[in-house]
Amino acid sequence: MVKPADGAAEGGAVVTVVYKVHLHCVQCAREIQKRLQRTQGVQTVDVDIESSEIKVKGRVNPTLIHEEVIRISKKKVEMVVLQPKVAEEKKKDSTTTTTLKVHLHCSKCENDLKSRLLNLKGKSPIINSCTD
Repeated sequence: MVKPADGAAEGGAVVTVVYKVHLHCVQCAREIQKRLQRTQGVQTVDVDIESSEIKVKGRVNPTLIHEEVIRISKKKVEMVVLQPKVAEEKKKDSTTTTTLKVHLHCSKCENDLKSRLLNLKGKSPIINSCTD
């Protein structure tokens, strides 16, 4: 079983890597697919016998997977495509609204809560005070 090395796969982005290897039967392809799917960080493994390609997708180190395919198949394996990491889209500033129902029995408690909420960084709380 291949383990991620040097943190390349642990916190990295999902990559898709295509390997070209001679697959002469369905059993060989199935064996490679099963062994790669058990590898840590691998999400999907697609094996195409006709084009002799193995497509591995996941948070993996491509060189370790390459070595694993060589070890499993005992054949020459060529890394065809190493898709670059997709630049993460900048997240739009999203506004979240949280509604809290808090029993405030006096105006002092209400003022304390309001002052604490106003001191939160990056937050703009709005307090609707409904007193009976």
